[in-house]
Amino acid sequence: MRKRGCSIEFLLLFFGIVAILFTVHWVWYMATASRTRGTVVDHVRERRSGNQTYSYPIVEFTVPGSGQVIRFKDKAGSSPARYQEGDVVQVLYNPANPQDAAILDWEQLLGRCICVPLLGLVFLVVGYRQLFSSPSKATS
Repeated sequence: MRKRGCSIEFLLLFFGIVAILFTVHWVWYMATASRTRGTVVDHVRERRSGNQTYSYPIVEFTVPGSGQVIRFKDKAGSSPARYQEGDVVQVLYNPANPQDAAILDWEQLLGRCICVPLLGLVFLVVGYRQLFSSPSKATS
């Protein structure tokens, strides 16, 4: 007979819900953000997970209409660096707070809009099935 411990099932459901909420937030951000082009002007290198060093691009763009120059560090780092200084990139930014900006590229779209929600959906389905499935019958 199966013991009805629920900790794993609730963790799966929790992470599934978090993944779906993250995706909804990112899709909403993409739908409401303004787009422009920016230029990679520098990199910040940060050590993560042991000796692995990740490069985070520093991007500069001008807000259309206001002429305000914004410089931001992208949230996605990579090893090796994905962009070189001088590369022109597509930028998403919040018109009310242009400092809230991100590079828009296919790799991030793939991860944030396809992989994360699929993984979240798998977690939700597996967690739900485990939580609400009937206990296995013992065979003699």
